[in-house]
Amino acid sequence: MVDMIKIKADDGFQGVIKGTKEEIIQKGNLHRALREIRGNLIESTIIIEQELNLLVSNILFRGHKNRTSGKPHEIKGEIQFFEDFILNSSHITFGSKIKLFRSLCKTYSFFKDKDLSNIATNLKKVAEWRDRFAHGDIYFKTYGERLSDHPYLFYYHDAKQKEQTLNEEFFVEIINPLIQETYTQLNVLRKDVNEKMDKEIGQFFF
Repeated sequence: MVDMIKIKADDGFQGVIKGTKEEIIQKGNLHRALREIRGNLIESTIIIEQELNLLVSNILFRGHKNRTSGKPHEIKGEIQFFEDFILNSSHITFGSKIKLFRSLCKTYSFFKDKDLSNIATNLKKVAEWRDRFAHGDIYFKTYGERLSDHPYLFYYHDAKQKEQTLNEEFFVEIINPLIQETYTQLNVLRKDVNEKMDKEIGQFFF
């Protein structure tokens, strides 16, 4: 049985969609699930950003040693100020933090024997997808009176509207591996930095 159901979208659009009741309910459930995925994806990128924050502050202030030491150290206050009022504020964007990280990699001798280009590239991709999901729109396409099989993410890039099909392959093959790989890379690098600082091996700075 084919039903004609009147819909009203969040942006005020109204129209009539033709399809079975089960098809329309399924697409409605999928749309709500995708909105949850949008939130989960943004939350995942925030976790990556926090990992980057810790890495940057540990490099600049030898933060790991100063955080874990039980001895009073005046630099602890500087770390807290830097993280609370600069890194974790609106004064510096995720993209700016990535640029700062790239500059640190070029500045400190510890990184000179490491190829960090893949981490920097992944961070850039994470920031781009976060921006697209945060500011883009998720809709089904309409073909006459019917909806597309999959929803789409519509976003702007270089002043042109782009679209991305939001199907299982997109998340399984692109987004999930990108998020997991980037987090792991940052976590491993931060632990490596902390270990070198704790042991004070070699000339870390310059």
